[in-house]
Amino acid sequence: MSFGAGHIFDMIARMKANKDLLRKRGLFRQKEEFEPSVSARKLSYTPLTDEEREKIRQEVAIRNRQNRKSTLWAIMLAIAATLLLSYLLVLYLN
Repeated sequence: MSFGAGHIFDMIARMKANKDLLRKRGLFRQKEEFEPSVSARKLSYTPLTDEEREKIRQEVAIRNRQNRKSTLWAIMLAIAATLLLSYLLVLYLN
């Protein structure tokens, strides 16, 4: 009986293949040619004023409140549907 020897052999072969891929640096050098480095990218943004920052915070708070409210309704609906189906199943089985 082999007791998973094929699985262990496959694992060892994959580890060797991965190690060989890590030693092969050609693929990584090619990728750098096509993708500019992070330091080469220019990010442009303007600093926010306190009013703009507060407005964004309020919008995020409103969106979070709406998400919580819709999640609560979905949970309540799921519980109600489960209770209704359970009640109907009990009536059907009796």
